[in-house]
Amino acid sequence: MPNTFEDQKPIPELKLDPPVQYIDILVTEIEKVLLLYDRIEIWRSSDNVTYTEITADDDYPAFVRGTSSGPFNVSGKTLSVSKNDSPPISFTFGGTDPVDLQTILDTINLILNGPHNYRCASEIPVDTNKLQLQSDLKGLSSNIQVSGNSVVDFGLTTDRVYGKTHRPILTFPTIRYRFYDTSAVIGQTYYYTYRYSSSITNRVSQFSAYIIVDPIKIMSNTVNCYIRLADNRGYPVKGRRIVIHLIRPYVFGSNPTISQPLIGVMDQRIEMITDQFGNAVTQVPVNTDLRVYIENTLLNRLINSGNSDFDLLDKLSLSYDPFNVVFQDPLIPIISIN
Repeated sequence: MPNTFEDQKPIPELKLDPPVQYIDILVTEIEKVLLLYDRIEIWRSSDNVTYTEITADDDYPAFVRGTSSGPFNVSGKTLSVSKNDSPPISFTFGGTDPVDLQTILDTINLILNGPHNYRCASEIPVDTNKLQLQSDLKGLSSNIQVSGNSVVDFGLTTDRVYGKTHRPILTFPTIRYRFYDTSAVIGQTYYYTYRYSSSITNRVSQFSAYIIVDPIKIMSNTVNCYIRLADNRGYPVKGRRIVIHLIRPYVFGSNPTISQPLIGVMDQRIEMITDQFGNAVTQVPVNTDLRVYIENTLLNRLINSGNSDFDLLDKLSLSYDPFNVVFQDPLIPIISIN
């Protein structure tokens, strides 16, 4: 009877790992800290100069507040509002200049309203004829951004503004706290610092040293090396580990000074694992001799990384055979002569 079973195709995995920034805080001597403080304040900066607290005593929505008082000369002008990373909604103001604030509020709130008596536009502070636009969410996931040729008339910022989340509560005996910054833009470098505070006395501690969540690259002398693997049927090989060894320690730089010292590459062993498409990629120093091993095979390769991105399988070997079979050194027999 013929074999009716066939090898199954690899089943792709659907995996979603939300890219959320976070920082870990270690509170040593928690007993002493709790004598004075009960909260942790988180402050953030994009330039390590100006820091803004992204926490507060409670969860608050994002808002932008105008600096100009109405009425406004905005007839025929536009205003676009984007809330919580959603596509912007545009408004064109009618009437005759100057347009009073109540007409502005009615125009915006006709569209941007919601449950719990939510209205996006309001007059805050009261009796100032100034426009405020507010998100309907609270916390760091809340954000709002405006654009259009009327923002100058209202005195609104065009930067995206985020809400605030509640300050983490210090409790005994917990000494490790993880804070997730859901408002952080992945790919952008942020600096964080924190301090303790008291919700009762408003007392605050000194700030901690700053923390970089996504470290700044201090060495640009690197290239991408990549590989793609398939099995004999043509399907991608998933989960295969490729190990790269630097033949010798590598040092970059010349004429070192205190402000610009030499840079030593510390990772002498680099690993990468193929994904569901059989692909893997990593970065290595330029012009460096590398020994490459592919897991579950007897194959290894001696290559030089060169000056540009490269395919591991396309590199010419520095030895005689591009794919060198790994053999254990032969044992030398010990002969005893009596």
